[in-house]
Amino acid sequence: MPDHGRLVALFFIFSLISCPVHALTELERAKSMLLQKETDLSILVSQVQKNHDAVQQNCDSLKNCGEGPACSRLSCFSYSGTSRLDDYKCHHVYNNSFCPVGGGPCQYRNFDFSQSFVRRVVDDPGSRQSICAQKKLHNYMTKMSNDTHFFQAYYGAIDGSFRYFPGADEVSCEQIYDPRIRPWFRESIHAKKSVVVLINTGSTMTDNINAQNFTLLDKVKEKLSSTFPRTLSGKDKITFMTFNYSGSYRLNPDPYVVGSDANTPNGDSTVEKLKNIVYTPDLGISLTDPTEVNATNSINGAIDLLSKDDPQYFKVILMFTTGSVRIPPNITLDSSVRLFIYNLDTGSNQSPNECSVDRVHFEDLNYVAFDKNILFALRAYFSWFGNIHRLIMNSSKDYSEQYSDYSGVDVNTFTLSVPVFALTGNQLLGVVGVDIFKTETANDYGFRDPTTLTAAVTGRYNQSTSTSDGYDASTMINVPSVCYTPYTICADSIIDENNICLPNPENHDMKVSCCGACSPKKNSLPIRLIAGLTAGGVITIAFLACLCCFCQRQIEEKKRNKAIRDIRIFEPPAGAGARSTGTEDPPTGTAPHSRRHAAAAITSET
Repeated sequence: MPDHGRLVALFFIFSLISCPVHALTELERAKSMLLQKETDLSILVSQVQKNHDAVQQNCDSLKNCGEGPACSRLSCFSYSGTSRLDDYKCHHVYNNSFCPVGGGPCQYRNFDFSQSFVRRVVDDPGSRQSICAQKKLHNYMTKMSNDTHFFQAYYGAIDGSFRYFPGADEVSCEQIYDPRIRPWFRESIHAKKSVVVLINTGSTMTDNINAQNFTLLDKVKEKLSSTFPRTLSGKDKITFMTFNYSGSYRLNPDPYVVGSDANTPNGDSTVEKLKNIVYTPDLGISLTDPTEVNATNSINGAIDLLSKDDPQYFKVILMFTTGSVRIPPNITLDSSVRLFIYNLDTGSNQSPNECSVDRVHFEDLNYVAFDKNILFALRAYFSWFGNIHRLIMNSSKDYSEQYSDYSGVDVNTFTLSVPVFALTGNQLLGVVGVDIFKTETANDYGFRDPTTLTAAVTGRYNQSTSTSDGYDASTMINVPSVCYTPYTICADSIIDENNICLPNPENHDMKVSCCGACSPKKNSLPIRLIAGLTAGGVITIAFLACLCCFCQRQIEEKKRNKAIRDIRIFEPPAGAGARSTGTEDPPTGTAPHSRRHAAAAITSET
């Protein structure tokens, strides 16, 4: 039996030597990390849907959103002092503009790893409801990022609210960051499109609203030439047309192609170009409202224009009108064209949405809601393109190219994102995403090869890009319907008044974001000073103790040497007893007795 045991042990050792365990390469570890982040996003998607569904089933669930360890904190410096200093962790960034150092950028910034922060475009019922309903996302975001493995997880809602972790303080509490115009959001609902915007310029649209100094047409022109164009992506096309009792007019002879002007940044170029088009002096304004026949003729003219466009593009007509015109009869919609009619109303009585043959969506819009949050008002339009994108991508995740992130963490940032839809009705709720910072992630995971992370992401990016671009709109089947019933916006009085933490405008201390080699955080200098003095005091005491010990030994050594010299004085030199000194010898035993006393003295001193 012992021999058998030895043989088994030798065989086991030989197996380990001949078949070593395979160690993952850097690239394999990077790909594994990306797959984990995809899984994390899938969990976030599911949670967003559950949170939204709970509110749709029972608005009373909003009453509890202020409960828990903290309310939802906006990401601005007016909250400085509400977070503990220990909650902040200092990370290297490429530019912290709030803490300039020596005339250059600060390359360190504080991030709050204790809670998620919130940004919002506007404070309206839809935004308040979304922030309240999605507060629980914080519990899942904290599992996606920490101080040692730093990513930024977030959810951008179609209403314009934005929750992200870890938090970072900023200047303004709102109206500065709109997730819906960011590249990662646009990419997650993108499909190549050619859009015709059809605007009613009849008398009702050009009359002042309730004795105010603006008209419905003023509001439509303002929003369609500023906010809406920023949701378009490269190579999208847009054409503006007007219609009234006298007929229809095309404001730009040829479709404007987004990104066709290479001399200026894409977004600003598009906005400026379209603003010039929309604010054309002669918009064909009429003193008479268009009839149903006028509306039908203008829609058919837009359909004819789109039918001549590239078949790979999805084709959409956005019609903005007012009055009694609903879905006009006798329109011949091409199979590739979809029509969204938005009827702007100055009152509060709005009819239910209407659909026709799954290709026409009609919706009443209160002009105040349209003016305050146009992109949320047009959520049926964005929902349709989001579902188109999901169909094209087969529900897979989107990977971005490298870009400079908004928070200034890394100029080489990758984003992984995916759209979120309601469990019933397929209406777009928003987009969840995670930022992967190339420099930070490489350091956290120990990637020595600087190309490792890029190679891993590029493989996934090329796969998603080839999927999103490799389709033909004219041959697609199972194209979703444009019929969307807007989800319920609960009464504003139901939402917990403690939903948003109250800021303190008197604080506004930007130093809270400073750390590392930059200016110190507020109130952190005394702590560091005390720590420094404590450490210095310990070192000083240790030095003095060593010095005292050294001095004590020196004193003892001198005493020892003196005692030895005294002994030698009492002892006669060798041979002294043979010489006559004229004196008597000391009594026997005297010298030894003296030596014993000297030795005893030495012993007691040491």
